Amino acid sequence: MNSLFLPFAISAYFLNALAAVVDRRLLKSSIPDPLTFAFYTGITSIGVVVFVPLILFLGNIRINSYMLSLRLTEVALLSGVFLILAFYFIYTAIKEFDVTRAVPLTFGVVFPMMTPLFAFLFSKELLSQTETFAYLCFLLGGIVIAIDMKNSKEIVSKRLLMLALAGGTTFAIATVLQDYVLSRSDFWTAVIWTRLGAVVAALLILFTPLRARIRRDQKTISGASAGIFFGNKIIGASGLLLFNAAQRAGSVNIASALKGSEFFFVFFLTYIYQLFRGTRAERAEFHRAWGKNMVGVVLITVGLYILHAA
Repeated sequence: MNSLFLPFAISAYFLNALAAVVDRRLLKSSIPDPLTFAFYTGITSIGVVVFVPLILFLGNIRINSYMLSLRLTEVALLSGVFLILAFYFIYTAIKEFDVTRAVPLTFGVVFPMMTPLFAFLFSKELLSQTETFAYLCFLLGGIVIAIDMKNSKEIVSKRLLMLALAGGTTFAIATVLQDYVLSRSDFWTAVIWTRLGAVVAALLILFTPLRARIRRDQKTISGASAGIFFGNKIIGASGLLLFNAAQRAGSVNIASALKGSEFFFVFFLTYIYQLFRGTRAERAEFHRAWGKNMVGVVLITVGLYILHAA
């Protein structure tokens, strides 16, 4: 495993956590429709398609070709479609439920459970024994963080569970498809084509009745909110690029399972926000679940140690 794997992965998860916390605030205020959020997230991927070739040219960085075979092009575009679907389900979960529960359940339980299954189906990739121990630590840590001990009748909301299953599964498919393309082409070529798939998927929404929801939200989005949104998409896109780099430098299964470390950053950033801007009830709820959440973080840390020691 490449020595750059962990730095790439941890940096990606911090940026993703920051983007998730900001997304939650925007979804609860100025851009309330998750579909609109997913649409503009896909559209902003055009920045990668346009600026990456320009940066490579200015930096005199050569790649073999910007073109893929027909099969790889189909897989790359399909990964973008699944990415937009994943964004919609994830944004819906973040809007309707606390981000400190939605993110762990989606990316700490469902995502790492589904990724090895799809990775085996597409690439025949299996975990080593050491990687399996690390993987189980990440998975257990995600489960501990996701459960809600306050509600004895419904430890995990059925609605939240369905959204997490949909979001985690579609994100896992998108990730494995991206890894398939990454392993068979130049890194930047794969990145450009997979992001182009997200742009195409977003544009297709405009040819359906769903476009009315996007037009409705356009009238209520202020200039300041739009600026925060696009700035946050740059952060999110940077995190996704680093995650792709981590996939290239290591195992797609471990890169996916290790995404559970994103929880720690989500909790930390949420606490900072609540400390200065949150209500008393929000702060009380955060402190109530602190002990349980730290157990999950410890399990994830153990997994990190096992992975790094390997």
